[in-house]
Amino acid sequence: DELAGKVATLAGSDGTVKIPAFAPGEIRWIRVFSPKFGTQIIRGLGPDNSDKSAVGLEPIGRISLRVLTDAEQPVSGLRIRAETYPEGYDLGGTVGSAEAATDRNGRFEIPAIAAGRLAVMLDVRSRPELPYRGFPPANQVVDAGGTTTMDIRLKRAVRLEGVIRERGTGVPIAGVNPQIPDPDAR
Repeated sequence: DELAGKVATLAGSDGTVKIPAFAPGEIRWIRVFSPKFGTQIIRGLGPDNSDKSAVGLEPIGRISLRVLTDAEQPVSGLRIRAETYPEGYDLGGTVGSAEAATDRNGRFEIPAIAAGRLAVMLDVRSRPELPYRGFPPANQVVDAGGTTTMDIRLKRAVRLEGVIRERGTGVPIAGVNPQIPDPDAR
């Protein structure tokens, strides 16, 4: 991000951009910020595509999310990251990207993101005291010109406490670090 900030430039009125800091073929992907088209990451550049002189941005849609507890209470201040994959997850091409936090009503709005298959990730580390966890609905799509609306319902989490003991002797084991993978942090 620091290097990107140093070489970033604004497109002229004709849409032309010149980034003089790299030789042809050294740029593997670019991130384009646009109020009209959102943030789009164009992948698949590099030595095989060094002759690519024009980059097209994907058509966009909107996302409207609401995060609630299982008691229908809004969850505020939860950071959410949304990504779209117009060509599929691992097929290269463009990725739409947006990140923000839910407001006091548990809402999260993205006015412009590339149309495509949608992946939503909840950053529960942004609210470590929150006793709720959950998953966004799967298989969502952002259609060009449309709005994808969804509710994410979180369920009350449990806290695990205990002692790690050696099997057979029952002697407590010091220095172990038990971990339960947090699927919400993916």
